[in-house]
Amino acid sequence: MALGVMDDGKGMIQVKEVNTGYNSLCLNPVAGNVGIGDPNPSEKLTVAGTIESTSGGVKFPDGTTQTTAAGTGNQMLFFGNTNTVMPGVAYIGPNGPHSIQETAVQFALPRAGTARTLKVNVKTNTYTSGTIFVIVRKNGANTAGYAAISTGQTGVISGVGASVSFNEGDLISLQIDASSAIGGDHELNASMLY
Repeated sequence: MALGVMDDGKGMIQVKEVNTGYNSLCLNPVAGNVGIGDPNPSEKLTVAGTIESTSGGVKFPDGTTQTTAAGTGNQMLFFGNTNTVMPGVAYIGPNGPHSIQETAVQFALPRAGTARTLKVNVKTNTYTSGTIFVIVRKNGANTAGYAAISTGQTGVISGVGASVSFNEGDLISLQIDASSAIGGDHELNASMLY
């Protein structure tokens, strides 16, 4: 690994293996956070300043990439990751991991709006039969927004169903219903633009 100064005076860190070529650089692979301009980072990466993407956009936890800013007033909500050890029906929300108690994960919307997209990123799906249903819920009841995940289907899946209107303060969550799926397990997370 090389530490040095480039010809224009900028500092440089470069990983290169002899007879192999350039390699990736991993910071704190075992534990700890990384701060840019922040001596006390509170997350995996904490930046004290503006983050700029000059190309490629930003990749989100649901597996989608956003290359332009959302329209005025739009808000993206991210729903936490499930794992493969979970009951047939559970709930996930922006504020925590999945739970069999919906009230434990419900999130109060800060403003009114209409759901535009539901994206589900299925990481694991080893079921041999049946369907996983991911249903947007509002105030403890199902809405028309959902995604249906077929046996063995993985990757980013777009939701279907009618658009869903929300009022400020509505409590939302996602219901993950795998009660009809047989012979395997699953892991997924999701996002919703409204």
